[in-house]
Amino acid sequence: MLGLFLLLFFSSPVLSQDDGSEEKYLYYLYDHSGKMVKEGFYRIIHRFETLWASVAEEHGKKLVIVGEWNSYSPQAEVFLEGEEKDIWLVKLTGGLGIRRLMTADAVAGVICHELGHFLGGVPKKIPPENSAWSSVEGGADYFATAVCLRRYFRQDNNREIMAQVSVPPLVQEKCRNNFPGPEEAAICERTAMASFSMASFDAHRKGLVVSFYTPDLTIVSSTLIRTNAPQCRLDTYFQGALCPKSRDNTTIHDADTSTWACTREEGYVDGVRPLCWFNPLRGPEITREKYWEFDPADSQQKTPDK
Repeated sequence: MLGLFLLLFFSSPVLSQDDGSEEKYLYYLYDHSGKMVKEGFYRIIHRFETLWASVAEEHGKKLVIVGEWNSYSPQAEVFLEGEEKDIWLVKLTGGLGIRRLMTADAVAGVICHELGHFLGGVPKKIPPENSAWSSVEGGADYFATAVCLRRYFRQDNNREIMAQVSVPPLVQEKCRNNFPGPEEAAICERTAMASFSMASFDAHRKGLVVSFYTPDLTIVSSTLIRTNAPQCRLDTYFQGALCPKSRDNTTIHDADTSTWACTREEGYVDGVRPLCWFNPLRGPEITREKYWEFDPADSQQKTPDK
């Protein structure tokens, strides 16, 4: 299955010239060995800059994405730069694109995660993180699939793309239940498979494995700030993919996640942020500042959203 994933995805497919290939299509992000090529790497970056520049401008910011193709260490980072702190800077290396478990869609997912630090909303990081402008890691993961990858994939013929992919039955069932339209369901499935690639890459580096069938059952007493366990990350990505609230015309603003995030209070079962990292709070009166004043041990102050 992983061999098949390596052939995926960026945009419209071209017929393979490799007669020995068992695949119907190769995607121009990769050469015939399945290795990401430089041009494809920068095509991803260009598409993101095109899609999200206007959103950055709405926030009074400029989006800059820097790709370092010749850096082989797999890294991605995000910074708030400029004298006026008005530049959203994302950096990523070509090392992400040449790793065995990372598909092109997964590379796009990594960029989405980084954008999620700017746009993922509350809860935010706090001192000593020294980045109170940034959404926590789990929030960035959730934004990546609930909003960002969905917009990124919208330009493609996703039904045609996913016809070439073996998708786990659970993913098919969940996506088709939450998105009755075939194209929307295909986007959900594609997002889920990109999620699996990202989480598998993270897990492999730690000697672990992840699965859609083995969710992390941890329930945290307070929302986690730093990077979560690989299985929890896969659960978060998958739940984001299943949330049907975000649409192309959805206004995305850092201060309000209500337009795109699914919550238990609204009656959602699928598509909610997992409790392995997220301890939701009731009540619209809870502000970002008040959130961090709560004592996790005080059950009257902080209670899971049911």
